[in-house]
Amino acid sequence: MPSWLRLAPIPETHPESGPLCTVLSVDSSETGANPTRPAPATRRLSILDARREEIRIDGRCLLTIEEARTIVLMTLSSFAPIIGGRPEILIVGSMPGKVSLEAEEYYAHPRNAFWPLMAALDLTVKETSYGQRTSMLIESGIALWDVLARCERTDSLDASIVKGSEIPNDISALLSQWPSIRSVWFNGATAEAVFDRLIRPHLPLESLRRLSWVRLPSTSPAHALAFEHKLSAWRGALDVHRRTDPSATSPES
Repeated sequence: MPSWLRLAPIPETHPESGPLCTVLSVDSSETGANPTRPAPATRRLSILDARREEIRIDGRCLLTIEEARTIVLMTLSSFAPIIGGRPEILIVGSMPGKVSLEAEEYYAHPRNAFWPLMAALDLTVKETSYGQRTSMLIESGIALWDVLARCERTDSLDASIVKGSEIPNDISALLSQWPSIRSVWFNGATAEAVFDRLIRPHLPLESLRRLSWVRLPSTSPAHALAFEHKLSAWRGALDVHRRTDPSATSPES
């Protein structure tokens, strides 16, 4: 594909063109324009209908629709769970974003609120290495995983996950392997929605009854909610969890 051809995803359907593949844009500073002139703004070309067989600009075939789909749709795989000791809370997201996948770390985006929230809740320390932070979470009884093992997505947003491409993680097996887990926290609405669609129907009735299920505000920077409001919700969930600790005993009168 020419380096100056840029592909940007758009929803699967569009009111003007029906089924769609992608929006094309061309930077004319790289297509023969005078290189001494300032680069002009990117020129957006036509919305392509998925029924077309190839992408053409000025009569030139650049790539087929199938090639465009291959470029635009990225097949992603999530991480192994962070778990150990005697976990009580399993925090599940949807699928790591691009920054996290590149860093091979949960919640690696610098504007993601997850690690600052964990530090504010005294479950870990923000200003330390990733390995130390995850170890401290384990010591605090926290486990991390994602609902999806694999999916196709066009960018880092949950809204860009292609429905029908999702392969869920075997959370049912993990819950059976770690019976000390008492609560599952969903990091955002998408994680809960995908879990409800792909995993919850297959969970044993015992797990559904034994566990508490809590949806919390997404820590993603795409979720426009002030940090203080996110912290309040997450702190409230932790307080409820601690108050319902079955190992706690009332003082004798």
